Amino acid sequence: MPESSAQSAIINDVLLLYELSLAIGSSLDARKNCEGFLNILQARKNITQVAVWILTDADHADGSPQLSLLYANPRRSTPVAGRERTPPLLRTMHERRPVTISSPEMDDERLAGDGLFVLFPLAEFGVLELYFPSRHATIPPRTVNQLKNVIDKFAASLAGSLAHERLQHTEALLRQSENRYRMLIENLPQRFFIKDTSSNFVAISHNLASDLGIQPDEVSGKNDFDFFPAELAKKFQMDDQRVMQQGKPEEIEERVIVRGEERIIQTIKAPALDRDGNIAGVLGMFWDISEQKKDREQIARLVASVEHAQDAIIISDQEARIQYVNPAFEQMTGYAASDAVGQFTRILRSNKHPEAFYKHMLDTVQQGNIWRGEMIIQCRDGSLRHVERNIAPVFDDAGEVICHVTIQRDITEHKQMEEKFLHAQKMESLGILVGGVAHEFNNALAGITGRLYLLKRKLTASATALNDVEIAEELCFRSADMVKKMLAFARKSPLQMHDFDLGSFIRETFRLHRLSIPESITVHTMFEADTMVIHGDTSQVQQIIINLLNNARDAVEGVDNPEITLSLAHFVPDATFIQAHPDTADRHFARISVDDNGHGIHPSDLPHIFDPFYTTKEVGKGTGLGLAMVYGACGMHEGYVDVTSQPGKGTRMEICLPLIDTPDHTLESAPLPATARGHGELILLVDDEEMLRETLKEVLLSLGYRVLEASDGEQAMQLFSSHHHELALVLMDVVMPRMGGVEAGRLMQAMQPDVPVIFCTGYDKHDVMADENIADDMTVSKPYNIELISQQIARHIRKPFTSG
Repeated sequence: MPESSAQSAIINDVLLLYELSLAIGSSLDARKNCEGFLNILQARKNITQVAVWILTDADHADGSPQLSLLYANPRRSTPVAGRERTPPLLRTMHERRPVTISSPEMDDERLAGDGLFVLFPLAEFGVLELYFPSRHATIPPRTVNQLKNVIDKFAASLAGSLAHERLQHTEALLRQSENRYRMLIENLPQRFFIKDTSSNFVAISHNLASDLGIQPDEVSGKNDFDFFPAELAKKFQMDDQRVMQQGKPEEIEERVIVRGEERIIQTIKAPALDRDGNIAGVLGMFWDISEQKKDREQIARLVASVEHAQDAIIISDQEARIQYVNPAFEQMTGYAASDAVGQFTRILRSNKHPEAFYKHMLDTVQQGNIWRGEMIIQCRDGSLRHVERNIAPVFDDAGEVICHVTIQRDITEHKQMEEKFLHAQKMESLGILVGGVAHEFNNALAGITGRLYLLKRKLTASATALNDVEIAEELCFRSADMVKKMLAFARKSPLQMHDFDLGSFIRETFRLHRLSIPESITVHTMFEADTMVIHGDTSQVQQIIINLLNNARDAVEGVDNPEITLSLAHFVPDATFIQAHPDTADRHFARISVDDNGHGIHPSDLPHIFDPFYTTKEVGKGTGLGLAMVYGACGMHEGYVDVTSQPGKGTRMEICLPLIDTPDHTLESAPLPATARGHGELILLVDDEEMLRETLKEVLLSLGYRVLEASDGEQAMQLFSSHHHELALVLMDVVMPRMGGVEAGRLMQAMQPDVPVIFCTGYDKHDVMADENIADDMTVSKPYNIELISQQIARHIRKPFTSG
């Protein structure tokens, strides 16, 4: 090469290096930095292709480093180096020196000729690739070294640009992350705060700043005492110190004043840690739970109300599968909640309703309607209970039925009381009916006995005929006594205590009640012959006997060869009886026993059989009052009740009533009194029954009296006004039309007080004259016993008699 040409080349290289040096670091952008430097190099050195490769953070699957294309001129569609291209590039980086490689070795399909590649290492992060198109081109070592020096400076500049880009990227990621967390915190309803170790605020969320009436950046250096009452602020800071000392999060429920209103807040505090893991303060988050607290308290009250409700409450799904039951359900049915939940409500079905009844009930609720009604359920032990049930559907916000709520009230006792009330109404109606029948029947009997009396006076010559009349008369009085007992049974009256022979009374009561016991039941009686006198109310004692017999009758139902035994015996208390009842020593009793061979009473039921409304019979078969009445009646007679029973073998009921010391002659049948006769005294006879009035008039005339007749109270008053001075006595019916006998008698006594008035009635005198304060001796019941009424008239007739 001529000297002048060599000098010219040197000058060109120096100018190139100077120009390249000026281009280095012209931009912080890595790609623009590459573009500014490499465009000059390409133009001066006839380089057709340049590329900058840099290492990536990811490696190949086999663990080898991976390069990516940062810059290329001309541009390439494939930014990542192929597997065949990677080894020369990596070798250049590894050897840390320029490497010249032929085009075929680089296996670049885009290059048609056989040019040369010169690869320059870019520090430790990449490779600069230069392509010379002619294979005969030579690059002097001096030029390569010169280029390497300036390329090393370019590498340092490029490393700075890449570091700057990474820093920008990191800052962008941090800003993005910060914005996400800021957006999260600022859009959550919770309030957030950060405090240092002295409980001074470092930062707070916008919503908390709004609550405190400040801007978020105004909180720095402030603490709780700047915003809250001293006592509350002190508590907050004590919580902070405790959390930092324990080094673990804590959940706290607190009450604070927000805008003058007390609110309940839920706070979570946790220790704030620095990079070294040391506690640098407290992180906190809290939210208002006042409404949730009220809701929870309301739910708790609702749950407590359901749990303590006296009515059974059942929640079931649309298929009637039980999801919840309260304790009242367990007590009512005997099913534990764990046993009932998951079962269908049909576990409570009894055989007292048809299938159509249950289908209608379920269909009604499934259609979104409320079902109300009464039904009989079967409990777990097989017993039956009467219940009042309300079933209501529960709807969700979309109006769909999600479950059923059943409220079930036990009305078994109510039903029993209702039956008792209906029975009482029936008995009251029966009493009224019996009273009316008794009045008519007694009036008829009175007429018959009067006529029989008159007939006896006419048949004194015929002993046989007279005997027949006396028998007929006795039957009339027995019929009248039966009517009296019917009235006693039907009426509700105060105790009428008197002395009577229990033996004869039980015999008569059993004779009347035997018809109510089915003939299929064999009944035995064993009565001691001795007289046993008690002081009591015949109606109450009758109820004792009837209830015991009814109880025994029900007990033997369904038993093979049923038997009942009624017995009465004299009883002297033994040591065992006296030990149980110390006040019975030295006393004698009449013991009534009723035995049956029925099903017996279970030991668990024995302590309760005398409780009112307690019954082991199925619904509709018993009121639970029979034995309670027996127990009460025995107590009123200072008696005792005892029961022994074995399941499957039968029951024995014993009633002990105290005997009284009564001379035998006091209860002997007194001889029939002699008929007392009159001496022409004037008697006013008042009765609305004409036939009875005529009969009694003939009887009075036959006894030697004169008689005035009246058919009612008003007519009687007219006659009394005209004849009161000569009247010796008034014999007056009680119940009459226009004016009753009691009212007429009161007017007569006011007009002429010394004229006695004897009242006659076919009703029960305790019912029709209970409030009239009339002596028993001034009343007489129909039918009349002529001998007794003649004596009664003779005792009370006005004397001395003075005719008008």
